Amino acid sequence: MLNFDIPSQQISGDDEPSIIFLLNMLKTEKPLIYEIGSWTGASTSIFAKYVKPLGGKVISIDNFSGEGSQLKDYINNNNIKEILSSNLKEQGLLDFVEITGKSSDDAFICYEDETADLIFVDGNHMYDQSKRDLDNWLPKLKNGGIMCGHDFAGFDYEEDFINLDAHGNRHHGVVKSVTEKFPDVKKQGCRIWWIVK
Repeated sequence: MLNFDIPSQQISGDDEPSIIFLLNMLKTEKPLIYEIGSWTGASTSIFAKYVKPLGGKVISIDNFSGEGSQLKDYINNNNIKEILSSNLKEQGLLDFVEITGKSSDDAFICYEDETADLIFVDGNHMYDQSKRDLDNWLPKLKNGGIMCGHDFAGFDYEEDFINLDAHGNRHHGVVKSVTEKFPDVKKQGCRIWWIVK
C-alpha cells in the first residue's frame, strides 16, 4: 500500500499538474532528473513515471533526516528511506530511481556539471540551505534545462522568518533564496517556481 499520508506537506492540489507541465517542456530522449528532497516519494513518483517510458533516470538526493523541519517525532519512529523504496517498488518505478541517501551538500560533488535536464528543489526550506542548494546544483543543469522547486507560495517573504521551516503557511527562506538567485523566476500553479537555464 502506498504511504504518502504522513505528517508532511508533500505534493498536493495543483502541484502535480504544474510539475507535469514543466516535464512536458523537456525535449530530451532519456531525461536525467535530480530531485533535491524526495521524502516518501510523492514527487519522485511523478518524475519516475515520466522517465520510465523514455529510458531516463531520477536521482533522489535525500538523507531522510528531515533537518530543519517539524517531523522529528515521525522520523524517530519510521524509516523514511524504506517507505520511499516501498512506494516506488509498488508502482513499478524503483528501477528508474537512484536513491542516494546523501544530503544535498554531500551529493552535489558526486555529479558532473551540465548533466541534468531538470532539477527539482524541495529540501531544507531554511534560507541558508535553500540558497546553497540553488548555488550548488545550478551548474549541474544543462543549458536549456529547467530548474524548479516546491513551496513557493508567492513572491513576498518576511526576513524574520527566513530561518524557520515555515511560518504562516509560507516558506520564507525558499522565497528569499529563489527570488535573489533568479529575479525573473516564474510561478506555476500555487507552489511551483521555475526557470530555464
